[in-house]
Amino acid sequence: MKKSISKYKGSIVYNMHFYGITDLYDYITENPISVYKEKRNKVLGQKELREALINDPRVNFRIFSSPASLLAEKSKSGDPLEDALSYLFSGYNKGFDNFLEISRNLKTTITEYNQNFEVTRSFYGGIPFAPLVAANVPDCMIRIESSYVETRNILFNLSYPHKMTKEQVRNRGLATLYLIDALESQGFIVNFKAFDLSKCKNEIIHTTIDLKSSDETRINLQKCYFLMVAEEALRRVLFRVIELSDVRDKEWGKTYGTSFKLQECRDYFQASSKDIIITNPKDLNITGENIYEDTLNMIETLNLDGDFNVQKLKMLSMKK
Repeated sequence: MKKSISKYKGSIVYNMHFYGITDLYDYITENPISVYKEKRNKVLGQKELREALINDPRVNFRIFSSPASLLAEKSKSGDPLEDALSYLFSGYNKGFDNFLEISRNLKTTITEYNQNFEVTRSFYGGIPFAPLVAANVPDCMIRIESSYVETRNILFNLSYPHKMTKEQVRNRGLATLYLIDALESQGFIVNFKAFDLSKCKNEIIHTTIDLKSSDETRINLQKCYFLMVAEEALRRVLFRVIELSDVRDKEWGKTYGTSFKLQECRDYFQASSKDIIITNPKDLNITGENIYEDTLNMIETLNLDGDFNVQKLKMLSMKK
Protein backbone atom coordinates (compact mmCIF):
# COMPACT_ATOMS: atom_id res chain seq x y z
CA MET A 1 0.00 0.00 0.00
CA LYS A 2 1.22 3.48 -0.84
CA LYS A 3 0.19 6.64 1.00
CA SER A 4 0.69 10.19 -0.20
CA ILE A 5 -0.72 13.68 0.27
CA SER A 6 -1.56 16.08 -2.55
CA LYS A 7 -3.82 19.06 -3.23
CA TYR A 8 -6.85 19.51 -5.44
CA LYS A 9 -8.75 22.78 -5.90
CA GLY A 10 -7.64 24.09 -2.53
CA SER A 11 -8.36 20.85 -0.65
CA ILE A 12 -5.89 18.45 0.93
CA VAL A 13 -6.08 14.98 -0.63
CA TYR A 14 -5.13 11.90 1.40
CA ASN A 15 -4.25 9.22 -1.14
CA MET A 16 -4.18 5.50 -0.33
CA HIS A 17 -3.34 3.09 -3.17
CA PHE A 18 -3.82 -0.65 -2.66
CA TYR A 19 -2.24 -3.05 -5.16
CA GLY A 20 -5.09 -5.54 -5.07
CA ILE A 21 -7.54 -7.07 -2.60
CA THR A 22 -4.86 -8.98 -0.68
CA ASP A 23 -2.96 -5.73 -0.10
CA LEU A 24 -6.15 -4.14 1.27
CA TYR A 25 -6.81 -7.11 3.57
CA ASP A 26 -3.23 -7.15 4.87
CA TYR A 27 -3.30 -3.43 5.61
CA ILE A 28 -6.44 -3.63 7.73
CA THR A 29 -5.35 -6.74 9.64
CA GLU A 30 -1.60 -6.18 10.02
CA ASN A 31 -2.05 -4.97 13.61
CA PRO A 32 -4.92 -7.11 14.98
CA ILE A 33 -7.34 -4.95 16.92
CA SER A 34 -7.61 -5.93 20.57
CA VAL A 35 -11.38 -5.95 20.34
CA TYR A 36 -11.16 -9.10 18.22
CA LYS A 37 -9.39 -10.95 21.02
CA GLU A 38 -11.91 -9.75 23.57
CA LYS A 39 -14.90 -10.77 21.45
CA ARG A 40 -13.85 -14.40 21.58
CA ASN A 41 -14.37 -14.47 25.32
CA LYS A 42 -17.35 -12.21 25.91
CA VAL A 43 -19.74 -9.77 24.36
CA LEU A 44 -18.46 -6.27 25.00
CA GLY A 45 -20.64 -3.33 25.91
CA GLN A 46 -20.16 0.06 24.25
CA LYS A 47 -17.86 1.36 27.00
CA GLU A 48 -15.58 -1.70 26.95
CA LEU A 49 -15.57 -1.73 23.18
CA ARG A 50 -14.47 1.90 22.99
CA GLU A 51 -11.70 1.27 25.49
CA ALA A 52 -10.47 -1.70 23.44
CA LEU A 53 -10.42 0.39 20.28
CA ILE A 54 -8.07 2.95 21.81
CA ASN A 55 -5.40 0.26 21.76
CA ASP A 56 -5.24 0.34 17.96
CA PRO A 57 -2.41 2.85 17.43
CA ARG A 58 -3.32 3.57 13.81
CA VAL A 59 -6.83 4.92 14.51
CA ASN A 60 -7.11 8.64 15.19
CA PHE A 61 -9.40 8.24 18.16
CA ARG A 62 -9.80 12.02 18.53
CA ILE A 63 -11.73 11.99 15.24
CA PHE A 64 -13.19 8.47 15.15
CA SER A 65 -14.24 8.09 18.77
CA SER A 66 -17.06 5.74 17.72
CA PRO A 67 -15.71 3.84 14.69
CA ALA A 68 -18.66 2.88 12.50
CA SER A 69 -16.77 -0.07 11.01
CA LEU A 70 -17.01 -1.79 14.40
CA LEU A 71 -19.81 -0.10 16.32
CA ALA A 72 -22.54 0.33 13.70
CA GLU A 73 -25.54 -1.95 14.12
CA LYS A 74 -25.97 -4.92 11.81
CA SER A 75 -29.30 -3.57 10.61
CA LYS A 76 -27.50 -0.50 9.24
CA SER A 77 -24.14 -1.86 8.10
CA GLY A 78 -24.52 -5.60 7.65
CA ASP A 79 -22.29 -8.31 9.10
CA PRO A 80 -19.47 -7.35 11.54
CA LEU A 81 -16.04 -6.25 10.33
CA GLU A 82 -14.50 -9.62 11.14
CA ASP A 83 -16.97 -11.34 8.82
CA ALA A 84 -16.50 -8.66 6.14
CA LEU A 85 -12.74 -9.23 6.18
CA SER A 86 -13.36 -12.96 5.83
CA TYR A 87 -15.53 -12.28 2.76
CA LEU A 88 -12.83 -10.01 1.37
CA PHE A 89 -10.12 -12.66 1.74
CA SER A 90 -11.95 -15.96 1.27
CA GLY A 91 -14.83 -15.03 -0.98
CA TYR A 92 -18.45 -13.98 -0.75
CA ASN A 93 -21.17 -16.32 -1.96
CA LYS A 94 -24.40 -14.58 -0.99
CA GLY A 95 -26.46 -14.32 -4.16
CA PHE A 96 -23.55 -15.40 -6.38
CA ASP A 97 -25.48 -18.29 -7.98
CA ASN A 98 -28.28 -15.86 -8.78
CA PHE A 99 -25.71 -13.50 -10.29
CA LEU A 100 -24.40 -16.28 -12.54
CA GLU A 101 -27.93 -16.92 -13.78
CA ILE A 102 -28.46 -13.22 -14.42
CA SER A 103 -25.09 -13.06 -16.15
CA ARG A 104 -26.02 -15.92 -18.48
CA ASN A 105 -29.20 -14.09 -19.46
CA LEU A 106 -27.35 -10.82 -19.99
CA LYS A 107 -24.73 -12.49 -22.18
CA THR A 108 -27.39 -13.00 -24.83
CA THR A 109 -27.48 -9.21 -25.29
CA ILE A 110 -23.79 -8.85 -26.20
CA THR A 111 -23.17 -7.73 -29.75
CA GLU A 112 -20.96 -10.33 -31.44
CA TYR A 113 -17.34 -9.32 -31.75
CA ASN A 114 -15.77 -9.64 -35.18
CA GLN A 115 -11.99 -9.37 -35.06
CA ASN A 116 -10.63 -7.32 -37.95
CA PHE A 117 -7.53 -8.63 -39.66
CA GLU A 118 -5.10 -6.97 -42.03
CA VAL A 119 -3.21 -9.02 -44.63
CA THR A 120 0.24 -7.68 -45.55
CA ARG A 121 2.83 -8.95 -48.06
CA SER A 122 6.54 -9.14 -47.39
CA PHE A 123 9.76 -10.65 -48.71
CA TYR A 124 10.16 -12.82 -45.59
CA GLY A 125 8.71 -13.50 -42.15
CA GLY A 126 5.32 -14.85 -43.14
CA ILE A 127 3.47 -17.68 -44.86
CA PRO A 128 4.27 -18.48 -48.52
CA PHE A 129 1.26 -17.63 -50.69
CA ALA A 130 1.23 -20.29 -53.42
CA PRO A 131 -0.06 -18.19 -56.37
CA LEU A 132 2.58 -15.53 -55.72
CA VAL A 133 5.32 -18.14 -55.34
CA ALA A 134 4.31 -19.77 -58.63
CA ALA A 135 4.45 -16.38 -60.33
CA ASN A 136 7.95 -15.74 -58.90
CA VAL A 137 6.77 -12.59 -57.15
CA PRO A 138 9.53 -11.45 -54.71
CA ASP A 139 7.20 -10.38 -51.89
CA CYS A 140 5.35 -13.69 -51.89
CA MET A 141 5.08 -14.04 -48.08
CA ILE A 142 1.90 -12.90 -46.37
CA ARG A 143 1.29 -11.99 -42.74
CA ILE A 144 -2.09 -11.82 -41.06
CA GLU A 145 -2.12 -9.24 -38.30
CA SER A 146 -4.98 -8.36 -36.02
CA SER A 147 -6.08 -4.77 -35.84
CA TYR A 148 -5.33 -2.51 -32.87
CA VAL A 149 -6.96 -3.73 -29.64
CA GLU A 150 -8.45 -0.90 -27.62
CA THR A 151 -8.03 -0.59 -23.85
CA ARG A 152 -10.98 0.66 -21.81
CA ASN A 153 -10.49 2.11 -18.34
CA ILE A 154 -13.33 1.41 -15.90
CA LEU A 155 -13.33 3.19 -12.54
CA PHE A 156 -15.86 2.06 -9.95
CA ASN A 157 -16.68 4.29 -6.97
CA LEU A 158 -17.23 2.09 -3.92
CA SER A 159 -18.88 4.89 -1.94
CA TYR A 160 -22.43 6.13 -2.39
CA PRO A 161 -25.00 8.24 -0.47
CA HIS A 162 -26.50 6.55 2.59
CA LYS A 163 -30.02 6.81 1.14
CA MET A 164 -29.24 4.24 -1.56
CA THR A 165 -30.97 0.88 -0.99
CA LYS A 166 -29.23 -2.50 -0.82
CA GLU A 167 -30.94 -3.43 -4.07
CA GLN A 168 -29.63 -0.35 -5.86
CA VAL A 169 -26.09 -1.06 -4.66
CA ARG A 170 -26.32 -4.72 -5.64
CA ASN A 171 -27.73 -4.01 -9.11
CA ARG A 172 -25.05 -1.39 -9.75
CA GLY A 173 -22.37 -3.96 -8.94
CA LEU A 174 -23.96 -6.73 -11.02
CA ALA A 175 -24.45 -4.42 -14.01
CA THR A 176 -20.80 -3.31 -13.80
CA LEU A 177 -19.48 -6.88 -13.63
CA TYR A 178 -21.59 -7.68 -16.67
CA LEU A 179 -20.28 -4.60 -18.46
CA ILE A 180 -16.67 -5.67 -17.88
CA ASP A 181 -17.35 -9.24 -18.97
CA ALA A 182 -19.19 -8.01 -22.06
CA LEU A 183 -16.44 -5.62 -23.14
CA GLU A 184 -13.81 -8.34 -22.72
CA SER A 185 -15.96 -10.73 -24.75
CA GLN A 186 -15.96 -8.14 -27.53
CA GLY A 187 -12.18 -8.01 -27.62
CA PHE A 188 -11.48 -4.95 -25.50
CA ILE A 189 -8.70 -4.95 -22.93
CA VAL A 190 -10.15 -3.76 -19.63
CA ASN A 191 -8.20 -1.91 -16.93
CA PHE A 192 -10.41 -1.97 -13.82
CA LYS A 193 -9.96 -0.09 -10.55
CA ALA A 194 -12.25 0.52 -7.60
CA PHE A 195 -11.95 3.82 -5.78
CA ASP A 196 -13.43 6.06 -3.13
CA LEU A 197 -13.55 9.81 -3.56
CA SER A 198 -15.15 11.45 -0.55
CA LYS A 199 -14.94 15.00 0.72
CA CYS A 200 -15.42 16.62 4.11
CA LYS A 201 -14.97 20.41 4.18
CA ASN A 202 -11.47 21.03 2.73
CA GLU A 203 -10.22 17.43 2.97
CA ILE A 204 -10.57 14.64 0.41
CA ILE A 205 -9.96 10.92 0.81
CA HIS A 206 -8.90 9.17 -2.39
CA THR A 207 -8.60 5.41 -2.03
CA THR A 208 -7.72 3.20 -5.02
CA ILE A 209 -7.86 -0.60 -5.23
CA ASP A 210 -6.39 -2.30 -8.31
CA LEU A 211 -8.77 -5.09 -9.35
CA LYS A 212 -7.59 -5.89 -12.88
CA SER A 213 -4.69 -4.58 -14.91
CA SER A 214 -4.63 -4.41 -18.71
CA ASP A 215 -2.13 -7.29 -18.89
CA GLU A 216 -4.56 -9.72 -17.21
CA THR A 217 -6.54 -11.70 -19.76
CA ARG A 218 -9.96 -11.76 -18.06
CA ILE A 219 -11.41 -10.45 -14.85
CA ASN A 220 -12.03 -12.82 -11.94
CA LEU A 221 -15.69 -12.00 -11.28
CA GLN A 222 -15.94 -13.75 -7.93
CA LYS A 223 -12.83 -11.96 -6.66
CA CYS A 224 -14.51 -8.59 -7.19
CA TYR A 225 -18.05 -9.66 -6.31
CA PHE A 226 -17.96 -8.81 -2.58
CA LEU A 227 -16.50 -5.34 -3.01
CA MET A 228 -19.06 -4.41 -5.62
CA VAL A 229 -22.37 -5.75 -4.30
CA ALA A 230 -22.21 -6.08 -0.49
CA GLU A 231 -23.06 -3.24 1.88
CA GLU A 232 -20.30 -4.45 4.23
CA ALA A 233 -17.71 -3.54 1.60
CA LEU A 234 -18.43 0.16 2.17
CA ARG A 235 -19.71 0.33 5.72
CA ARG A 236 -17.19 -2.06 7.27
CA VAL A 237 -14.11 -2.40 5.04
CA LEU A 238 -13.94 1.02 3.38
CA PHE A 239 -15.02 2.82 6.55
CA ARG A 240 -12.18 1.05 8.33
CA VAL A 241 -9.74 2.39 5.73
CA ILE A 242 -11.08 5.90 6.37
CA GLU A 243 -10.63 5.40 10.13
CA LEU A 244 -7.01 4.43 9.50
CA SER A 245 -6.36 7.48 7.34
CA ASP A 246 -4.57 10.70 8.28
CA VAL A 247 -7.52 13.08 8.02
CA ARG A 248 -7.72 15.85 10.62
CA ASP A 249 -11.23 17.31 10.47
CA LYS A 250 -13.50 15.99 13.22
CA GLU A 251 -16.49 15.98 10.88
CA TRP A 252 -15.17 12.79 9.29
CA GLY A 253 -16.09 10.93 12.46
CA LYS A 254 -19.72 11.96 12.03
CA THR A 255 -20.33 11.77 8.28
CA TYR A 256 -17.47 9.76 6.75
CA GLY A 257 -17.54 12.35 3.98
CA THR A 258 -19.71 13.09 0.97
CA SER A 259 -19.25 10.89 -2.09
CA PHE A 260 -18.20 12.59 -5.33
CA LYS A 261 -20.83 12.70 -8.07
CA LEU A 262 -20.26 11.56 -11.65
CA GLN A 263 -19.08 14.86 -13.16
CA GLU A 264 -16.95 15.61 -10.10
CA CYS A 265 -15.18 12.27 -10.60
CA ARG A 266 -14.66 12.91 -14.30
CA ASP A 267 -13.14 16.30 -13.52
CA TYR A 268 -10.91 14.93 -10.76
CA PHE A 269 -9.54 12.09 -12.92
CA GLN A 270 -9.41 14.26 -16.05
CA ALA A 271 -11.22 11.38 -17.71
CA SER A 272 -11.30 10.99 -21.48
CA SER A 273 -14.51 10.32 -23.39
CA LYS A 274 -13.54 6.62 -23.54
CA ASP A 275 -13.11 6.24 -19.78
CA ILE A 276 -16.08 4.64 -18.01
CA ILE A 277 -16.75 5.92 -14.49
CA ILE A 278 -19.35 4.19 -12.32
CA THR A 279 -20.59 6.36 -9.46
CA ASN A 280 -23.65 6.17 -7.24
CA PRO A 281 -26.74 4.29 -8.47
CA LYS A 282 -28.84 7.45 -8.74
CA ASP A 283 -26.35 8.96 -11.23
CA LEU A 284 -26.90 5.90 -13.43
CA ASN A 285 -30.72 5.74 -13.12
CA ILE A 286 -30.54 2.50 -11.15
CA THR A 287 -33.68 1.93 -9.04
CA GLY A 288 -32.96 -1.53 -7.63
CA GLU A 289 -36.28 -2.91 -8.83
CA ASN A 290 -35.24 -4.83 -11.97
CA ILE A 291 -31.66 -5.87 -12.70
CA TYR A 292 -32.20 -5.97 -16.47
CA GLU A 293 -33.89 -2.59 -16.58
CA ASP A 294 -31.17 -1.14 -14.33
CA THR A 295 -28.46 -2.58 -16.59
CA LEU A 296 -30.15 -1.01 -19.61
CA ASN A 297 -30.46 2.34 -17.82
CA MET A 298 -26.79 2.30 -16.83
CA ILE A 299 -25.62 1.42 -20.35
CA GLU A 300 -27.75 4.15 -21.90
CA THR A 301 -26.66 6.73 -19.30
CA LEU A 302 -23.02 5.92 -20.06
CA ASN A 303 -23.72 6.12 -23.83
CA LEU A 304 -22.60 2.52 -24.33
CA ASP A 305 -25.81 1.23 -25.93
CA GLY A 306 -24.05 0.85 -29.30
CA ASP A 307 -22.03 -2.06 -27.88
CA PHE A 308 -25.07 -4.06 -26.76
CA ASN A 309 -28.33 -5.45 -28.08
CA VAL A 310 -30.62 -2.93 -26.43
CA GLN A 311 -33.77 -4.60 -27.75
CA LYS A 312 -32.87 -7.89 -26.02
CA LEU A 313 -32.22 -6.00 -22.80
CA LYS A 314 -35.64 -4.41 -23.05
CA MET A 315 -37.22 -7.83 -23.60
CA LEU A 316 -35.44 -9.24 -20.55
CA SER A 317 -36.56 -6.30 -18.40
CA MET A 318 -40.19 -6.93 -19.35
CA LYS A 319 -40.03 -10.65 -18.54
CA LYS A 320 -38.42 -10.37 -15.09
